[in-house]
This record gives sequence, structure tokens and C-alpha cells, in this order.
Amino acid sequence: MNRTTAQWLDLLTQRMDKDAPRYRRLESYVNGDAPLPELSQDTSEAWRAFQKEARTNFGATVRDAVADRIVPIGITVGGSVTSPAAKIAGSDVWQRSSTTIPSSTSSPASDASWVLG
Repeated sequence: MNRTTAQWLDLLTQRMDKDAPRYRRLESYVNGDAPLPELSQDTSEAWRAFQKEARTNFGATVRDAVADRIVPIGITVGGSVTSPAAKIAGSDVWQRSSTTIPSSTSSPASDASWVLG
């Protein structure tokens, strides 16, 4: 069945909404507010104090390890890397992300033909 753009938007939004609780729980690990084990009230406070003293944020470490390996090599809009929309989108995305340009690619202002690889 061919879906319209509006139908795709509804479908993908529903999928994101369904997964939102899982993403919030995972984000809590990165933010240092991970769920506590089942403990008494006194032990819970001690556990929170212990978590604040912990030096390694494994959630952020895992996230950053993946993010550091993403190398953008192009952006396409409507399947085209040379359309005016692709060049505008590429330049806008690049500037807002404050990402450095790998030396092996050209400037996004002059060439928007990069994709996440």
C-alpha cells in the first residue's frame, strides 16, 4: 500500500511515541539519574549520594563512542544531492550541528552532497 506523506508522518510519530518511555529511561542513565534498585528510603538516599560520587558515566561514554564514529559524507533531498533544496538543507544542517568538516569532503556551503555513513 502506498502511503501519503501525512500517513507516514502519523505512522512514524506513533512509533516514536511508543518508544518514548524507553528512550527516557535510557536518557536517565546518561543524565546521572538512573533508576535505583529496590531499597529502603535510607539506603536510597545513600545510593543517590554514591551515584553522584561515581566518576564514570557509562551511558554518556557509550553514546559518545557511537557519535564520535559517525562521519557525514552527504545529504540528499528527494533523492538528489544537487537540487537547490539539498544544498539549502545541507548547509543549514551543517551549520546548526556545529560539526567540523572532514578534510576528505568539500565545504557544505558549496556542495551539499554528503550523507551519514
